[in-house]
Amino acid sequence: MRTPVFVAIAAAAVTLVAAAAATAAAPAVHDRGTFEDVDPDFCGTGESIDVAGRFNVKAWLGETGGDPTQEVHVTFNFNVTLTNPDTGAAVVDSGAGSGTNEIVAGLESGPHTHLFVENGLRAKLKLANGGVLTHDAGSIAYLLEFDADDNLTGVDVVYVHGPHPAFDSDVWCDAAIEALGL
Repeated sequence: MRTPVFVAIAAAAVTLVAAAAATAAAPAVHDRGTFEDVDPDFCGTGESIDVAGRFNVKAWLGETGGDPTQEVHVTFNFNVTLTNPDTGAAVVDSGAGSGTNEIVAGLESGPHTHLFVENGLRAKLKLANGGVLTHDAGSIAYLLEFDADDNLTGVDVVYVHGPHPAFDSDVWCDAAIEALGL
């Protein structure tokens, strides 16, 4: 599974009833801002890339599987520019969407399974001057299984509506590495 700059932002989910109830209240977390940083090992290349962007994340907490502080619903949007400092080549990663997260089997304290449902534009990678390289959009649902020590033991896709090439391949990193000239 791809782990680009902000995939962690799009974590998520609970049952539709719990998610609807959670979103009726104010979010427990609302974080937004801008940042500048350096990724010293961009996509495992050993090359440094300058990273600058903005983000806006809202998260609602709830309880599934015995975890009362679980993020059950998340909304996000981000825009991140990645620049090769040696050549000036740049790409822009952006996204906006929502997700839900529900423990559907077991308890957080033991073996358990999460159902994640993500909607929206998870990521769109484009050249700084506009040409789209790859995008991940639509709706996707998947199960993540964990053992009692929280080690990932299984991934099962429930459904995919829309292109989600970065879910199970390195298409995002492959496209970014080539565009940045690494």
